[in-house]
Amino acid sequence: MKDDEEANAGIAIIGIVVIAVVIWGIILIVKGVIALLVFFGEGVQEMFRVTSQFYLSNQDYIYSTEFLVHSLAVIGGLYLASHLFIPFCKLVNSLMEIVVVLPFIILGWSCDILIGTFLFIQKALVRPWNPDYDNGAPSFENRGLYN
Repeated sequence: MKDDEEANAGIAIIGIVVIAVVIWGIILIVKGVIALLVFFGEGVQEMFRVTSQFYLSNQDYIYSTEFLVHSLAVIGGLYLASHLFIPFCKLVNSLMEIVVVLPFIILGWSCDILIGTFLFIQKALVRPWNPDYDNGAPSFENRGLYN
């Protein structure tokens, strides 16, 4: 009975450690998100300040037809670039998939290998080696029940 209590205590300690690590990870993620929001908020404020200063100093150009022609040229250039550089965009997307998705695939394979190893070890621990039997462990085949 004492062995069962010790085993349950070990499982409880492992559970508490896992819960503590998960909570610690969540706290770190929340801190990181808050830091990113503060960083991007400061960037947006700075961008708004620079944009408003540019607008106030260049109002005559912005209201002219020259600005309209330049804006249409930029929009046309972007449209043309979107049709000319489709292979380049596909290459960038493929590289991003390799950089982002491949590590998750490798992580999944590693988890499968680890689980298989744990199952193999568990099976070896449940059926330990015994030289009195043919294959080292008692089973229905070598116990003589059905022979």
